[in-house]
Amino acid sequence: MTGSLPSSKASLQPSGPSLFRKIAAFGLFLSFLGAAFCGLALFIRPEEDPAALARWSFLGLKSEGWGETHRVLVVIFFALAALHIILNLNTLAGYLRKRRS
Repeated sequence: MTGSLPSSKASLQPSGPSLFRKIAAFGLFLSFLGAAFCGLALFIRPEEDPAALARWSFLGLKSEGWGETHRVLVVIFFALAALHIILNLNTLAGYLRKRRS
């Protein structure tokens, strides 16, 4: 006889708070990667020559576009970070209690 399998498919799918925690964590990861990429794009743009900055474009976006995209992704990142902390408050509190004793 092989290993036992769950009898219902519902037990294989995450639901409730677990699903929200996973979505928040994944969104946090994606927004961090996006903001970091935009930050790198803004880091390599020309600063000293206004004419060069006016012509500068990277992957189809000008400097203003990269800046706005970076700002939006950072706001999303902080909102998801707050949500992530709220959803994992019990785990965080337990960790801090255990560490204090």
